[in-house]
Amino acid sequence: MQLREYIPSDCAQLAELFYQTVHSVNAKDYTKEQLDAWATGEVDLQAWDASFRAHRTIVATESGKIVGFGDMDETGYLDRLYVHKDYQGQGVASAICDLRRIGALCSRKDDHNARLHYGKAFFPASRIPRRAQTGSDSPRRCAHEFCDGKAARKGKMMMNIPDPNAVFPNEYKTSCFIKNVVTAPNISVGDYTYYDDAVDPTGFERNNVLFNYPEFGNHFVIGKFCQIASGTKFIMSPANHRISSATTYPFNVFGGAWTENTPPHMVQLPRKGDTIIGNDVWIGRESIIMPGMKIGDGAIIAAYSVVVKDVPAYTVYGWNPARFIKERFDAELKDLLLRYQWWNLEPEKLVEILPLLCDPDLEKLRRFLREQLTD
Repeated sequence: MQLREYIPSDCAQLAELFYQTVHSVNAKDYTKEQLDAWATGEVDLQAWDASFRAHRTIVATESGKIVGFGDMDETGYLDRLYVHKDYQGQGVASAICDLRRIGALCSRKDDHNARLHYGKAFFPASRIPRRAQTGSDSPRRCAHEFCDGKAARKGKMMMNIPDPNAVFPNEYKTSCFIKNVVTAPNISVGDYTYYDDAVDPTGFERNNVLFNYPEFGNHFVIGKFCQIASGTKFIMSPANHRISSATTYPFNVFGGAWTENTPPHMVQLPRKGDTIIGNDVWIGRESIIMPGMKIGDGAIIAAYSVVVKDVPAYTVYGWNPARFIKERFDAELKDLLLRYQWWNLEPEKLVEILPLLCDPDLEKLRRFLREQLTD
């Protein structure tokens, strides 16, 4: 096997290799519809040629036949890496990746010590790094035509990641992504926040957000990835009664002489401000959130609680009225999580770190966050 840099006459062959690899090697992991969407068979060769020339593109050949290729942009992102179906598991992808890392060390086109010279410099098998010669990448990784998984894994992940714009994320239809069913202009809900209710999950705004009158001027904001259990109620500020006078009875709302003889009701109501629920907040079954409450990121509200004061991030509150139960994490880990804000990651990046986010080994997570935040 020999490796060389891309030349424009390769483009049509690379497009054909791309199509054949997707529809043969990857057929066991994707539906026909997904494969057709990924590789339609119609490629803009002019655009592909331009991108290959703009990138650092390596072509693998065997007896003059192209058996694989890969290209990396100037940031180091591996855009494409495909290996012919008959050459899977033979170290082709590893060899391309290793030589690309060598090339990435050099910024000058004419530095022959570190880079392949356009159209001339060939690397025989004896000069391919040992790990690449042995094909130590697992067959499954090679089957997805990438070394570290970026190109094909990104495509597969994007196809399989739950759609935040779907009302129901699964076939059970008891959990609803509520951003897709609320209509009030003063309610804002982040991606993947769900309400779970076996009876009427899509009725969240109607059944669970009470006394919401947008003209009153208050807002209700829920962050991303919140988990809201059945029966939870959010009471909005218009539910309040006048408490500054001798009676709390709302005479004016019933009309007639009562309305004519009472002062304006709205201006006398207690103003509690906006209700704001952070990200990754879990609210237990049949809890009540009173007007104007602020619940921080990562907080947990125990079932049947009544929240009457603000809840700090990454704490557990419960009871009636809800009171502090415990901190979820120590101060350092809490700070790392709040700074990292995993809920704002791109979908494919989030998938990559899910094993860490869901691992009870918090020290492993701590080390990861330290590294990420110091880079």
